[in-house]
Amino acid sequence: GLFTVSHAGWLDDGCGINANKIRPNALIVWSEYSKKELLRLGTYFTESELMIGGNPKGEDLHASAGPVEDGTFGILVPYESGAPKEEVAEYLRRFLSDQSIRVFFSVRPDRDAARQVSEYGLSASERITIVSKNLEECLPHVHAVCGVYSTFLYDALAYRRPVIILESSRATGRAMADNGLAEFLPKGCDAADLKAKSLEANAKVEQRAQDYLGGGIMLEKTLDGFFKR
Repeated sequence: GLFTVSHAGWLDDGCGINANKIRPNALIVWSEYSKKELLRLGTYFTESELMIGGNPKGEDLHASAGPVEDGTFGILVPYESGAPKEEVAEYLRRFLSDQSIRVFFSVRPDRDAARQVSEYGLSASERITIVSKNLEECLPHVHAVCGVYSTFLYDALAYRRPVIILESSRATGRAMADNGLAEFLPKGCDAADLKAKSLEANAKVEQRAQDYLGGGIMLEKTLDGFFKR
């Protein structure tokens, strides 16, 4: 679902493709977007060896979460293990200085929730909601999803929510914005800038969802076809 310059195992090492390389005959990727991204980055797979298999996360991922219902401006921020936490925390402090901003912080189930929250300088309050499960319940109140690099940001497109990439020292996060799937928010921006970027992204969110998801092919159906053959 996500390839970057950091995924060295999928990229050509410059020695060329030869018989001495142990490699599969093909690589199944989620969508046309993933295929194009690997080719852009310089994979050792040829274009014909990159097969589009579909998304493994289920049919529900291809459905919109519906319109935003709440009067406040809600943003969903995922915990990203490799993100520079203090840099993201600085954004959140700026955003929360605007009383109309509400933050939904999504924690990972495989890590201690309290530690994840503290790493981002947050604590549960009237305008900060910690989300550990039932993510769909908060989506009607989310105007935008903000983060640095994770696959979670790509998933947000399926729910038809604008994605905002926060500038940070982790440069790999820029790819989603550079490829036209998200807006980029530079350091020093405040809540007003966030709202403006979100409004701009909202007008493009349907097309971006289609560009990433690639027509709703599902991996389970692709694998069923392989196994039957």
